[in-house]
Amino acid sequence: MGSADEAYRPEEIFGRSNTYSYQRIFGEIHLKGFFVSHTKDGIKWEESEDEFLRKLRKALSEHDFPLLQQAREHRTKASVKSTRKDAAIALSTTASSLQGATLSPGVSSRDPHLEPAVVGDGAPPRYDALADIGSSEKEQAQFKLHFRSETWIITIELSYVDDEADWLTICDRPSITDPEPRQVTVRVAMLHPFMAQFPTMDSESFTAILNIAAAMALAEVVAAELADKKPAAVRRYTNEILKNQMSKRIIND
Repeated sequence: MGSADEAYRPEEIFGRSNTYSYQRIFGEIHLKGFFVSHTKDGIKWEESEDEFLRKLRKALSEHDFPLLQQAREHRTKASVKSTRKDAAIALSTTASSLQGATLSPGVSSRDPHLEPAVVGDGAPPRYDALADIGSSEKEQAQFKLHFRSETWIITIELSYVDDEADWLTICDRPSITDPEPRQVTVRVAMLHPFMAQFPTMDSESFTAILNIAAAMALAEVVAAELADKKPAAVRRYTNEILKNQMSKRIIND
């Protein structure tokens, strides 16, 4: 339906002209029992178009044929890799914001409805070693921060290996088992489906995501270090790190 220059693309199916659905979906529909317009490039729907579009949309959203979802969510790995330079800039920004920071075990923003954290003497959980990644398949930044009387060396890696890894993984080598400083590696899988949803992010957008990833990872390590058995601990420490180490002061006008 329509002409070569202006195809039939109802917004109920295709969305607006700047959407992936509009740009990616095309097809042919054979109709019987309808009259055509005098220009032969359209259908005289009468009152049937709304019902037709409703049924068509349902058919294109079936579990066995989720064409609309595929058109919206499909991303190529090339599009993700094209933003690697911006991601590297964001990584440097995140590392700079944490360089020399002190992670305090005393959380000032504790939820008043929560009981005090229970600190035990148990050893922190063991983390599996992360697979080695070649320098051409990752971006990396390293910095130092302080916890209690210890200096921790933190490495954040952006992995561009297509290994179906989790979005966020951690390797923690406690200094209690090694004379060298505590070393924590935080790895973000940049080809993960979550990241692939945002192929047009700039360095500022990447910085926001990497800040959250770093805060979550460090919060988990701190909670484990303190043997905090409360599930809300990671959220508390994440809030603390985001507020004290990764936030700029907002001045009210």
